[in-house]
Amino acid sequence: MNSPEPYWNRIGSDWSLIAPPLRPCAEDTVCMERMVRDWYGDPARGSLRAGVLGVTPEIVCMNWPEQARITAFDKEPAMIGYLWPKSGLPHATPLCCNWLSLPIADAGLDVVAGDGSLTQLSFPDEHQGVARELARVVAPGGILVLRLFVPPLERESVDTVFDELRNGRMVNCSAFRWRLLMSLQECPEKGICVGEAWEVWHSRIPSPELLAESLGWPIEAVRVIDRYRSATAVYTFTSLETVRALLEPAFFMTERVVPSYQEGIRYPTVCFRRR
Repeated sequence: MNSPEPYWNRIGSDWSLIAPPLRPCAEDTVCMERMVRDWYGDPARGSLRAGVLGVTPEIVCMNWPEQARITAFDKEPAMIGYLWPKSGLPHATPLCCNWLSLPIADAGLDVVAGDGSLTQLSFPDEHQGVARELARVVAPGGILVLRLFVPPLERESVDTVFDELRNGRMVNCSAFRWRLLMSLQECPEKGICVGEAWEVWHSRIPSPELLAESLGWPIEAVRVIDRYRSATAVYTFTSLETVRALLEPAFFMTERVVPSYQEGIRYPTVCFRRR
């Protein structure tokens, strides 16, 4: 995976300043809960072996079936340290490991969930590697429930993104950052380095304080983008069609839900079933 630990140290410490849609909101988690519940059905069927790609608190702590035993996988100790709940999760365990080689037996999981997880992987190599690993660990008939970060079909111009920002058409600075990154990515194979995004931001917004004041945003939330400065972490945005092609033939998509919030089409939650 393609992000060095110092960057994730900073992101983990700033988690409280990161807002939806970069992190899931209640609408997203309710959707995931419903997909899991619809698949699981009668609680009398017994235990549920669940995995989470990452330690996103909103997913780890969502309303899982009572019988669920959850293992969350993250390769960054800093993210586990910052985000893992300190109490109240007796049936959940974090594991520090690489998603390309999960410490799980073949067919050892019934459900795997993740929030924007594929965005952290290089394309196509790591995408393909994780798809193979998920096919290995998810039992036949099991499901993947993933919230995706999908770029628009027609690439948005950087000028448009900044015009929308200055005109107050962004719901928050977190939404702006994701739109900026998507607009800067030329193709999934290259992805987009967050350090490059900061350079563009710095050249166009010389005074974040004035911007925050004009939009009524907390300056602390605006300054989260400074974590991108000089960072070498790379994000990758791929289409839903690309994700489907990666996961098939081991999985087939059963559902796609587009949330109702602004630009929700970029953040669908999808369910795939293991053949």
